[in-house]
Amino acid sequence: MVSSLRIAIFECDTPVPAVLKRYGTYGSIFTNLLTRASEATTPAVTVRCDCFDVIKGEYPDSLSKYDGILITGSRHCSFGDDPWIVKLSNYVSDVYQYHPKVKLIGICFGHQIIARALGGTVQKNDKGWEVAVTETKLTPEGRAVLATTADTLKLQQMHRDIVSKAPAGVHVFASNEICDGHPEFTQFIVEELLRTRQEQKIFAEDMVEEAWPRAAGENDGENVARGIITFLLKTDEEKGGAEYLRRGVLGTS
Repeated sequence: MVSSLRIAIFECDTPVPAVLKRYGTYGSIFTNLLTRASEATTPAVTVRCDCFDVIKGEYPDSLSKYDGILITGSRHCSFGDDPWIVKLSNYVSDVYQYHPKVKLIGICFGHQIIARALGGTVQKNDKGWEVAVTETKLTPEGRAVLATTADTLKLQQMHRDIVSKAPAGVHVFASNEICDGHPEFTQFIVEELLRTRQEQKIFAEDMVEEAWPRAAGENDGENVARGIITFLLKTDEEKGGAEYLRRGVLGTS
């Protein structure tokens, strides 16, 4: 019986100031989320997370002690040529090829990086932004991973980039026309992102007004976090991008 999980969290962004002040870094946000999920599903299992700022070039000295790598979301472009993004994509490719026991979990930007590393295609979505709580349709595989009989999944969203071509051999676990979920986002986080991006002229006023009420909607973020814990505890050789909730692309695996 596994008594602990060791997770390397690759931080790919810094929260907006109000979120950073309330919750800390994205590494802290995910550590708290996964700890709660483990306590709810497998209280005998201790979760330990080590955080690495990959924008600054921080990576583990060795992967031998890790069960999984979680790559966070980011405001940056996952298909860009920034040196740290190229390095991250290459690193993920090496992990996939040479460290089969280390499972990969990607959240939004993170799952796009995994898709890129495994030969998929990532680009901007011509349908535009998807923000706040949005419903996606679960596949049979997705229901199995999340241990649910529900047909749909609701998650906070905040993205425009998409995986337009999935890597070969992946499985779709949930989808809609524009889908990229954030299980770690709370109502407060989404509201602060909406407010900040409107001030930065990224989001139009009418878009924010439409999305604001949905930010307060119920969502399945905690359920997805429990699915991540279950995924990490699997003893088989499955790997790929957990939380790959996107049209035509791998779901949690």
